[in-house]
Amino acid sequence: LCSRFYARAGFYQVSGAFGSRDQLQDCLALLYVDPELVRAHLITASSRQFEKGDVQHWWHPGLAGVRTHFTDDRLFLPFVAAEYVGFTGDRSVLSERAPFLRDVPIADGQKSVYASPGYTETTETVREHCMRAILSTELNDEGFVLMKGGDWNDGMDEAGAKGGGITVFGTMLLHYVCNAFLPFASGKDKEKLREIACETKAAAELAWDGDRYIRAITDDGIVLGSKNFDECKIDILVQAFATISGVAPSDKASVALDTAYRLLIDEKNGIVKLLDPPIVNTPNVGYIADYPAGVRENGGQYTHAAVWFAVALFKAGEYERATKVLKILNPIEKTETADKTKKYGNEPYVISADVYSGRHAGEGGWSWYTGAAGWLYKCITEEYLGVNIADDVLTLDPRLPRGEGNYTLRIRKGECDINIVIDNSETDGDWRFSIGGVTYNSNVL
Repeated sequence: LCSRFYARAGFYQVSGAFGSRDQLQDCLALLYVDPELVRAHLITASSRQFEKGDVQHWWHPGLAGVRTHFTDDRLFLPFVAAEYVGFTGDRSVLSERAPFLRDVPIADGQKSVYASPGYTETTETVREHCMRAILSTELNDEGFVLMKGGDWNDGMDEAGAKGGGITVFGTMLLHYVCNAFLPFASGKDKEKLREIACETKAAAELAWDGDRYIRAITDDGIVLGSKNFDECKIDILVQAFATISGVAPSDKASVALDTAYRLLIDEKNGIVKLLDPPIVNTPNVGYIADYPAGVRENGGQYTHAAVWFAVALFKAGEYERATKVLKILNPIEKTETADKTKKYGNEPYVISADVYSGRHAGEGGWSWYTGAAGWLYKCITEEYLGVNIADDVLTLDPRLPRGEGNYTLRIRKGECDINIVIDNSETDGDWRFSIGGVTYNSNVL
């Protein structure tokens, strides 16, 4: 909360800026801490949207910020709005109004423009801002989201810069967001969301490559994430989101997770790689190739994506593998010996945004200021411990592997303060609440 949301700074990055996708995703963990802060940020983030539906990639307090061609940024507004309303039951936030930023054209050949655009006189509801974010996402004729200037992996900023490249990850993300926001959309908008969800689902089927999903296709027709390519034969993002988004049939989603686990988990060095092999000689992908092989997005562990992989494994029922991934991501595991501690080089009590592979395998990149921390909190809370809060209903469905010990939880929400013991000693059956010596036929409170 202090590093990511208030200071927006850490030892390795001190910009003080709000990232459009960054702090919105942090809000997913902060729902458990301060829902009012999340509500206020949804309105603020809405006010950083242009009338065309795209948003400032990042901004400083005030209106100064950068407009880019990134395609994923805008989608995290409806993503988090849906989570907030589902968690709190507060639909009134969707009726709050926020202005748009004045248009700031990006000149031909430019990747971005930094400006203080000011506001239009037009205001719209948060619901309309969310819908505009979704409907402004451009698709090609097959239903794939156009890559444009990047799609979460900022380093792939040349892959679709000419306008023809597509992003499979972006397509899966859009599919997820359409279904997540569907319950909160108005009548006519519901039909539009259903149409886009169908279109993106059909596109994802075309991205199947036998035992994995491809990552993207560049303007030049290079297929990233294909087993038939020399570099970036597999990318963990799409294998994870095939399950998280629900876009893939269960059989293919399962195979994709298995392929990623075999090819991207390096147990010896304790890392979960983003992609493999690194991009070195492939032309026109972007500045990702400027990183040494195995560093940051270029084939190292990018912890944000690694946590998504753990989430996907939990959702697929692969609790043993999911828990092993959590163990790999736990920084305390990297300090078992003096040699491991020296090699890792980072604090054992916070998450590192990246851990290198290849020649520098096991060395920690930047720590403290990483959005992976919020997602890891969410993953442990909701997937591993099985806590689900929807308005005034608590459901507990732990996904602990066999042999995992018992846990105690304390859940505070509003005036409720609940202490819970999870007893994982049974090997089969279902989860039930036992209160005051009485066992109820339910895991819902």
